[in-house]
Amino acid sequence: MTDFNSLQPTSLSHLIGNQGVIEQVTVALDFAFQDNRRFDHSLLIGPPGMGKSSLASVIAKEMAVPFHEVLGQNLRSPSDLAAQGQSVSRKTVAEAPLTGLSVSIPFADEFPSGAASQPLVPSSHDDAR
Repeated sequence: MTDFNSLQPTSLSHLIGNQGVIEQVTVALDFAFQDNRRFDHSLLIGPPGMGKSSLASVIAKEMAVPFHEVLGQNLRSPSDLAAQGQSVSRKTVAEAPLTGLSVSIPFADEFPSGAASQPLVPSSHDDAR
């Protein structure tokens, strides 16, 4: 029986479809490598099944950094995201690539359909209004 993970794409050349997006990501990755920088923050949007998770995973593999997926439905406040970020940061120090860049690719996925109308806003911002 074939392991499901062995079917996942492992490089940009393994991705099928969305050639415009793949070309943009390729340019951004090339730029990041040439300047010894991290891949810039990106927002991947689209309906289910378009390959957002696969693309984010491939970006992490291309950058040789860990990939951490977080379910958006589990995030109730900005502190939840901050706590996840601290956990990821501790892990990436031990898993830092040879370039010395201690980074990872966090990917928040599966936000509830009403999440766009209810943004995560820190309670301190609410008090300032």
